Amino acid sequence: MSEVAERGWVVRLGLCVVPFSSHQEAGQFVERLQQRLSAPHPLPLEGGTSSSDGHEAVTQKVEHVS
Repeated sequence: MSEVAERGWVVRLGLCVVPFSSHQEAGQFVERLQQRLSAPHPLPLEGGTSSSDGHEAVTQKVEHVS
């Protein structure tokens, strides 16, 4: 988060710049981003199937041919 001369405040996310008219608004945005990044996130389901023990497969099942 940084102040831009006579333009307000900006929050930089990599190459993305998000402008705000006040330090308070920019700070609230940063706080919300940090909360969302820190929140638990479920792992994506692959194929929508689960094993009998309720856990999702990490890798695809491969059938070996002799």
